[in-house]
Amino acid sequence: SILATPPGTYLKLLETYIDPEKSKNVDRVIKVTFSDIQKSWALHVRRGVAEVSDVIPDKVDASISLSRLTWANIVLRQTTLNDAVEGGTASVEGDEKALATVIGSFDQVSSNKSEPHDLNN
Repeated sequence: SILATPPGTYLKLLETYIDPEKSKNVDRVIKVTFSDIQKSWALHVRRGVAEVSDVIPDKVDASISLSRLTWANIVLRQTTLNDAVEGGTASVEGDEKALATVIGSFDQVSSNKSEPHDLNN
């Protein structure tokens, strides 16, 4: 399960799911914070390449804060980022369009629809 992996592992895995066509004209950095553990990473998508780092640049285009469970639900397509923000389980600061562009630069990571319901957290 996503929550059983060390924090940041699933973010790092996104590097392999970048869609070169969708991201070929993108150059954006977002900060992702898992609010349940208060740990952040930078996700930089630039011209078909994604890089995840625990070094956060001084300037990011947008920041998102959410729990690892909410992140798992988004990755597994159980919910959307917009629904999470509207429902209060995620918060966004900065350029929301840049955030949507970065998130939209990836292929679907998993089609396993039952996994989040099996999580205890």
